Amino acid sequence: MGLKEELYEEIKRILDYDLQVTNLKRIPSKGDLTLGETAAKIRTAVLFTDIRNSSIYADTHWQKTTSKTINAFLNCALRIVKKNNGEVRSFNGDSLLALFDPNNSPCTGAVTSAMELIWAVRNIIAPSVCEKGYIENFDIGIGISFGDILCSRVGIRGEDNNDLIWTSSTTNLAAKMGNQASKPFNIIIDNKVWESIPNKLKLNETRLLPQNKYEGLTQLTPTFPRLTPGPALSLRPPLLPFRTSYWEGTIMPFAKGLEKVYKTSYMIPLS
Repeated sequence: MGLKEELYEEIKRILDYDLQVTNLKRIPSKGDLTLGETAAKIRTAVLFTDIRNSSIYADTHWQKTTSKTINAFLNCALRIVKKNNGEVRSFNGDSLLALFDPNNSPCTGAVTSAMELIWAVRNIIAPSVCEKGYIENFDIGIGISFGDILCSRVGIRGEDNNDLIWTSSTTNLAAKMGNQASKPFNIIIDNKVWESIPNKLKLNETRLLPQNKYEGLTQLTPTFPRLTPGPALSLRPPLLPFRTSYWEGTIMPFAKGLEKVYKTSYMIPLS
């Protein structure tokens, strides 16, 4: 049988096969699936990240230099993801795709990873890379989305001839947001992630601020007691609640519609 006939038969077999799908409450691995016959559905958060302008970087540096720089970044990202209950399931050049434990606040883990990774890039990776004289303004973009993902094992039989793929609009959206993320907003998340993360990550906090120092706030006219002779009194202006956030909401075209997304570059220092 020639290759053409073999391909006709194999493609017909793949397209006609009734793929057996199982719902999983954990991140699947290769051992959970058989090649082309079974798939796993998981509902969780997905993080995509890659290096900005990596093609220009690769074109202006030696291959060894490029390889070492990418290795340093991916090594750092992998360790931070695992620290926050995530698993990296795909490497592609200078990018990676990570999924987070669906039983352990996956959106919180993903956003925490993103904020810690931005801190690591700014304070560890970029200074170290620049010190070697490799590149200036080393930077990354991160996209995070939440939803159902279908994982299947594809390829042909053989140790190095098959891998897992993660098909869904969830992974596509994370990749698109990650590709668009850059300074001053290195992290972009979708609305589902935004609604799932705690307020401490949204950074919406109420502060008490002196009312007479901020325009646009309701001005209250304080009344002071009539003073009588005696020790001098120190009078402070009343305080008003003031909410602040380091996120910016916007609309992004995706597929055939629009997605509400949120952007930030807030960092969480690593200890």
